[in-house]
Amino acid sequence: MSFEDFQRYLATVYISPKTGRPLGADASGDYPSRLRRLEKLTGRDVAGAKPVSLRMWADQLGDDPVVVDTLSLEGISDTRVALRRYADYLSLGPEGRRGGARGVQLHDAEAIVAELKGLGFSQVSLQPHVHEMQRASLIIYVKRLTAHQRIVVHPDFELSSSRLCSIPGVVREPQPGFFHDASMQRFPLRQRGDAAPVPYGLDFHVVDAEALRHLVHALDAISTAQEQEQADSPADAPTTETRLLRKARRGQGGFRADLLEYWTGTCPLTGVRIPELLRASHIKPWSRCTDRERLDPFNGLLLAAHFDALFDQGFISFTDEGVLLVAEALGAAEREVFRLAEKLPQLSVNPRHLPYLAHHREHVFLKS
Repeated sequence: MSFEDFQRYLATVYISPKTGRPLGADASGDYPSRLRRLEKLTGRDVAGAKPVSLRMWADQLGDDPVVVDTLSLEGISDTRVALRRYADYLSLGPEGRRGGARGVQLHDAEAIVAELKGLGFSQVSLQPHVHEMQRASLIIYVKRLTAHQRIVVHPDFELSSSRLCSIPGVVREPQPGFFHDASMQRFPLRQRGDAAPVPYGLDFHVVDAEALRHLVHALDAISTAQEQEQADSPADAPTTETRLLRKARRGQGGFRADLLEYWTGTCPLTGVRIPELLRASHIKPWSRCTDRERLDPFNGLLLAAHFDALFDQGFISFTDEGVLLVAEALGAAEREVFRLAEKLPQLSVNPRHLPYLAHHREHVFLKS
């Protein structure tokens, strides 16, 4: 795929969310020029990269010293936009790149709502900021006052977000946060700081109607699996507090969302950012906590699955400064497998972590 094809698409097919028209020849030429400059600057292949790689690169562009030293903040921001737009373009099928029927662009909320109705959804309500759409048990909110990340789904889908973003044309900005809006009354509440609890969800961007159809199909499949899992387990107690505690015990719900935001969606030891590989783990064990401690985000760490297992079983712990401690019970072979002999980053410890870390060192860590 060439940058020239990309430029023709922007000039003639792509619909700008700001103007409702294609960018035109002059404006569209600026996008490929940014990408060519980035290729020369970094020596990396932009034209031949996969969409998922381009989106990850866009997210990490500000961490590249060559880019930071050469481009202004505005230039980095513009290049990010170009990378993401090119990733969207590559995610389209051939007909979508030509503006064919299968690639119908959904450039406003009303177009998404119309497409969802065609997929069997009913519009339950129209709120100040969102349309509420429902089909069977699946609820989707469509943001009204934005040109990007319009689709909002239940926050429990966060544990499948990598699978959803692997669908061609489905994009989620690599951000650790969630979308909060009081209008999403069918979604769970989450308290942020001292503010009143607000409903929250996971927001996505869809490139075209085909991407939306595949997204809905995947959400249906995941919902069916979740409902089967719930049917196979004891029913939740009726109180909201009990449901919150139960989800927190599984490292889900608002507790996990709090940890994703605090640790910016990244394991602090490994740099892993894939949600399915991250565990929201309690520092002070669940069985020894009060209900308040069980929901306290400072009683939690966001660790890659293997480090979570080591921490949970007491093979590792941390000092009050965030330095990794390794139990002597862990043999040399295991230390090598887990690369514990290497110098790992320190945790960014808040004073409110300290009582929980002290408890872990005293009662969980396997001392000699």
